[in-house]
Formats: sequence, structure tokens, C-alpha cells
Amino acid sequence: MSNAIIGNNSAASTLTDLDILSTEYPAPAFIIPGLIPLGLTIFAGKPKTKKSMMAMDMCFAVASGGRFLDADVEQHEVLYLALEDSEPRIQSRLRAMIGDSIGTGKLYFETKWNRLDAGCMEDLEKWIQQHPHVKLIIIDTLNRIRGFTRQGLSIAEKDYGEIGKLKNFCDRHSIAVILIHHLRKSESQDVLDMISGSTGLTGAADTLIVLKKDRGEESAQLFVTGRDIEDRNIHLTFNKECLSWEVANIRTNMSPERAEILEIITRAAKPLKLAEIAATAGKKLTTVYKLVSHLVESNYIEKTGYGHYQIVQDEEQAVNQDTEPSSNIDAILTADPTENFQEMIVS
Repeated sequence: MSNAIIGNNSAASTLTDLDILSTEYPAPAFIIPGLIPLGLTIFAGKPKTKKSMMAMDMCFAVASGGRFLDADVEQHEVLYLALEDSEPRIQSRLRAMIGDSIGTGKLYFETKWNRLDAGCMEDLEKWIQQHPHVKLIIIDTLNRIRGFTRQGLSIAEKDYGEIGKLKNFCDRHSIAVILIHHLRKSESQDVLDMISGSTGLTGAADTLIVLKKDRGEESAQLFVTGRDIEDRNIHLTFNKECLSWEVANIRTNMSPERAEILEIITRAAKPLKLAEIAATAGKKLTTVYKLVSHLVESNYIEKTGYGHYQIVQDEEQAVNQDTEPSSNIDAILTADPTENFQEMIVS
């Protein structure tokens, strides 16, 4: 029997489950541990939410082998396509971020680049051949390199085709590429649905990150999901002095029990029922009910839908952490918990 050709793969390359299970594959590699794996990442946020400042901070952390958010970063060369910035603005931000430190010589900048239908990929190939030690490329923004839509091509086809080219580039060179992008104007219960574009755009990427920030606020949430990464929901605060986002220390003076419950809800990819929280924590429903009630009262979490709980989405986090419960919460905690469980447990 001849080996028939199916697409670009021959039948000889077909594997069985035994082949897969007996092979030792390397663990996914990360540029920023727990946040940015090798491959293609879409990082989206609304305009003027300091996405570019986070991108710049990320670039310098990798180029210097420093620290980004809560992770120590291995040093690599970086290319930042700052296509919406000028050199004076880049200089001003860098000086604010690194203070008296000198540069690294490992962070490269370009403020102009061809579009995807006008030589973008060819230029990237040439550039990386000249700089083989680069492991991270940030393109700010995706819209600056997008090509024009060809007649007869759907939006989803265009999205998937363009992102697919960049994804293939990442895989062939074993690097990370981050595309800075925008959110839709309309809100959505699923934050990932707010990323501008079709499912062809988000479906082709390896990792999706959304920075959600209210206008005028100096706090934000960073939602992370992907093929090789655990879903995360990170609370951030903005440091005006060094123009950098930092992980918010929302657990200061919080009891270990409440911190554990908050961590479970924070790391969940969806709102959780009380019974799910209790099962994960290995605690009794009555105990978890009291802990959850206090977190609701302190404005760390909120009730959504019918008996489900999630991290507060739009409200600023409470500053009076772990304070004495109010009279309202006292009434709840001293009441018979079983009276309220039916609503909280049943989905």
C-alpha cells in the first residue's frame, strides 16, 4: 500500500496513542513565567489604558533580565515595534521606568514597519536572521500592520490568515510575539469576547490577555488564558512615578482563610457556586459561606447570576481590608446558614 499524501503530511507520519503516550515532550517554554509562553499572544485593552506602558515595561524586563509583575525574567534580546510612538516619547518613558539605570543594548526599537500585505513578514524574517538571539517581539499595535481586505474574503478568513502568518513565524523561530490590540466598545459577560475582531483572530492565537481598566482609575485587572497557560485574573495598580503596572497587594492584613477563598475565586475561569468553592478549599459549606459573605461585604467579590461568585469587575477594591463586619454582615453570619444555601448552591 502506498503512503497517500494528505495535505502536507504523509501517512508515514501518523502516530498512535501509544506513540504519543510513550514520547517525552518538553514542557512549554515561557518568556515571562506564568504569563507569556513562546508563541503568539494577543494583548488587548481599551485606548489610553496604559497598554503601551505595560508593553515597554515588559520589554525592558526581558532585555535586562529583571522582574515583570510577580515574575523573575530570564534575559533575552527584544524587538519592540512602537508604531504609534515617536523616539522622544520612547526616551521619556524609558527614563521614567529605569531611573538612573543605563540601557541594556538588547532592546531594539522600530517606529515604522511595513504592513502584512506589503512586506511585513519578509522584513521580520530578514531582521531576525540578523538578530538570532531575539526571543520576544512586541508589535504595538496590530492594526498598524494589518493589510487591506481583499474582495471576496470574509473578515474571519482575513483575521485567521493574518494571525496565522505571525503564528507560523513564532513557531518556526521558537520566539514569542505579542500583538497589542484594542477592545470593542460594547461590554460582554465573557471578557475575551470584548477583543476586537472575529473568532478567526482570537482562535489563531496561543495566548489571550485583556487589560480591563475604568477611565480615570489607577487600578486594573489583567485576564490571561491560553493553550499552554493556566487561566489567571491579576489585580494591578499603576505606579505613576515609574510608569509601570504592579501586582496589587489586596491580601494585606487578610486572614489566611479568606485569602485562600479569594485566591480560588480569582484563579477561576468562570463564576463559582458556593459548593464549588467549598469543594476546592476542602472546607464545610457553613465555613465557606461566612468567608464568602465577608469578602462580598468588603467588596473583593460580587454575586453574579443565581448563587455564583466572581471577583469584582467594575468596582474599585476596598481599602479597609479585613475590617470588622458591619451590622448587616453580623446578621447574616449569626443567621441559620441553611436558610440561604438553597439559593447559593443551586445553579
